[in-house]
Amino acid sequence: MGHRTRRATGLRRGTRTLIALLLACNGTEPSDEEPRDSEPVEVPESSVEAFHVTVAVTLDGEPVEGATVLQGGTATRHTTDVYGRAVVDIDTSMEGDWAVVGSHPEARTWWVDVFEEDNGAVLDLELTRYDTTDNVAYTFRDPGEPDRRDTTNQCSHCHISINEDWHASPHATSASNPDVQAVFAQLPADEDGDCAACHAPGIDGELSGRRLDEATGIALDHGVHCDVCHRVESVDLDDPDPGVAGKLVVHRPGEDGGISFEWKPLIFGPYDDVPNLAMGSVARDLFTDETLCAGCHEHDQPAIEGTIDTERWSDGRVPIHSTYSEWKEGPLNEIAPCQSCHMPPDPDVGNSADLGATHSADSGESDALPPGVVAGWYRPPGAVRRHSWVGPRTPDSDMLQLAASLQIEKSVDEDVLTARVTTKNVGPAHAIPTGEPSRNLILLVTAACDEELVPLGGDVVPDYGGSDPSASEFRVVERGEDIAYTGPLDFAERLANTGIPSESYVGLGTAEEGQVAYGIGEGAYAGHPGWGFARVLVDSEGERMVPHWRAVDMVSDNRLMPQAEWTSTHLFAATCAEPTVTATLIHRAYPWGQGFDTRDQVMVEIRQ
Repeated sequence: MGHRTRRATGLRRGTRTLIALLLACNGTEPSDEEPRDSEPVEVPESSVEAFHVTVAVTLDGEPVEGATVLQGGTATRHTTDVYGRAVVDIDTSMEGDWAVVGSHPEARTWWVDVFEEDNGAVLDLELTRYDTTDNVAYTFRDPGEPDRRDTTNQCSHCHISINEDWHASPHATSASNPDVQAVFAQLPADEDGDCAACHAPGIDGELSGRRLDEATGIALDHGVHCDVCHRVESVDLDDPDPGVAGKLVVHRPGEDGGISFEWKPLIFGPYDDVPNLAMGSVARDLFTDETLCAGCHEHDQPAIEGTIDTERWSDGRVPIHSTYSEWKEGPLNEIAPCQSCHMPPDPDVGNSADLGATHSADSGESDALPPGVVAGWYRPPGAVRRHSWVGPRTPDSDMLQLAASLQIEKSVDEDVLTARVTTKNVGPAHAIPTGEPSRNLILLVTAACDEELVPLGGDVVPDYGGSDPSASEFRVVERGEDIAYTGPLDFAERLANTGIPSESYVGLGTAEEGQVAYGIGEGAYAGHPGWGFARVLVDSEGERMVPHWRAVDMVSDNRLMPQAEWTSTHLFAATCAEPTVTATLIHRAYPWGQGFDTRDQVMVEIRQ
């Protein structure tokens, strides 16, 4: 093997790294007289091709069985035996610090440095349980921003790429988003609607029972940020309340931090080999699967106004968000957790702390720390996930464009064009649309020869597609029996009335008995040849597609589960032998006419 880099500071196990760490955490740079952990020196190649050490792990002074030990930066994990011991082979080709790291679910991760002279030795690794009491006196840390990361008081000082992704994500504006604030403003004065529990989870002090208008400073400006998610110790999916009000179990540190910290650092994350003292890291699997996301993206809500039918909803709550359940019932539930799509891999960074990068907050240039206890070790390309949470609010991600497909079958018989359009969920591991129940999909179908053909009948866009009350022209539809359908989960089976009346196109004009007229206006598509997919909530007065805080019932939910499809039929007066049919599927953030921008986005459009 060739030459390898080792630091010849003369400092023994852990001391050299601790000095560099304390210097970094004080926000200062080492002087020329101080040991610089970022200045490696070349030493001759090692005469030891490979060796091993025995690690004796204790937890609060007692040998602990089942602790995880590994050489930092490697993939091979070992588990301690009943005596707290495990044998670890040392990879001498590993760049940077050689260190054996110990991890236990009840203790902060810790390490012991390894040197060539330790070959065959028994090394002691002492773990200490952390205090599991959530400290309400803790003040949530500033995540920082791309142009504001001067000191280690901000997460962005080290986690540059992650911070840049997060800062541009919907999570960063979950509390300050004008639409969120507008919806909250509609709530009765004595209600909070559980908004803050997910949209502003970082309000200092008691976490539950907080109103969104209590969010100020970091809680308001940064919404769902680093120091909230990485304080989540576990997720209790049996708790009916969302976010930090229930499902998300948060542990804020409360142990004395000594001279360097107000509170001894404590964070939870995906890795079991992060012994950096400033992190106080504890490994949790919930950061690598769907569990953490389910803390907010699964919510059944009690009635804020009115009464819920407990015969239909036995727990007295109406399903509002069911993305987790949709994923769990879908075909990808053991293959693709949420992170697979919504946190794509970032192959351009060495690790979550941008190992190997040379940028700094001031000049854009600085000495990069070498791999090891302070800066971490290199991860396999793509192992680090981008904290971007791409979805319908990030159009340039093409997530919507990959979600659905359209297929057209057409035929002409006696000057009548029959077009059958099949809409299919081909991408997501959950229903489409999902999340906020105001979201809906609108399918528009047109046909043309030399000019647009006149509709004769067939399926149409439902009422939530929008009817303009000031219109001078109206689409008239015939209303028939309710349509049977298969929707997400068991909702359709549980609903006594499917709530999707059959509507077929009649023409333009005035409605007669048994008919409904929808006013034509810009973006008002109700009655247009096509279809719609939505979860339809109603309030105590029976008004449809109401904001979820007004909901007392769900009357239908025909959203498409993974790989599910629906075919609608449309009739037009054909003026040529080969008409062209166009089908356009639109994603809407809000129903038409509720005072919000519908934010129409074309998911897919085909012509045949």
